Amino acid sequence: MDYEKFKSLKIFKKNFFNFLKILILFKPGIIIGNSLSFLTGFFLASQGKIQFFLLKNSWLSIICIIASACVLNNIFDRDIDQKMNRTKNRILCHENLFLIFFSYLISIILFIFSFWFSYKSYLIKYFILSFLSFIIYVFLYTKFLKRNTIYATIIGGISGAFPPVIGYLTVHKTINFCCIYLFLLFFFWQIPHTFSIAVYRLKDYKKIKLPLYPLKKGVLKSQIIMSFCIILNILFLFKIFENSLLNFNNFLIIFFFYSLWLFFSIFGRLIYSIKKWSYYMFLYSLIVLIIQSFFLIDFFHCKIIYL
Repeated sequence: MDYEKFKSLKIFKKNFFNFLKILILFKPGIIIGNSLSFLTGFFLASQGKIQFFLLKNSWLSIICIIASACVLNNIFDRDIDQKMNRTKNRILCHENLFLIFFSYLISIILFIFSFWFSYKSYLIKYFILSFLSFIIYVFLYTKFLKRNTIYATIIGGISGAFPPVIGYLTVHKTINFCCIYLFLLFFFWQIPHTFSIAVYRLKDYKKIKLPLYPLKKGVLKSQIIMSFCIILNILFLFKIFENSLLNFNNFLIIFFFYSLWLFFSIFGRLIYSIKKWSYYMFLYSLIVLIIQSFFLIDFFHCKIIYL
């Protein structure tokens, strides 16, 4: 009886780890992060009056196209992933032709679903923005720039800053200054976030010789750029508040967390080693993203409308 229980537990563990390997194919962290930024734009434009069915269909469309892009990213990056300790056990690193074909199929199906959800809600012109972001991330960034230039993060950042704009335009329909400030806010958030990962994984990236900015220009220059981007984001945050789209209390909370992030970006290296500093910078970037999104959305003053 004990042997049977042990055997069942082993099978469960094996199946669970296989499930996790498949789940990683979709990069759930990227899906959650981009969903948060999309919702930020959508809720900010809604100003408390949430159209439920518009939110449901547009959000599902964004999730599907991001998942589709992430699957393709994993397919195209498998030569890089094979050489890195962190990623060498990913499911596509074993060059299984069936799995690669199946992954392409999943990506295509997700892309079709994304289009269908947009079509269902008469959001085709905003799907074009999603498609542009898809092309930039999958082909321009992943296939070419990531491997050839230290400025790949900038182009990748453009793609990553599209979801809040799409969320905003889904409701507001027209581009205004708030829409532009949202784009800039999420664009410049990504640079310290991405640089902190690059600094933390510096040895891994050195091994595969990817031309990352922190690797080619050094940690100090990267630190200066990270701090400068955080300062810019504080200015963009103030501009959103100035346009009466953010109440004073919420502005103060987000400003407080950005100030802490800025302080740590400048002085953190005096206390911690480069590896620890970059790790905490990465963690803090995620905290800032969550706080920023939560208080820009302002859930406490939302009313759902079923249209």
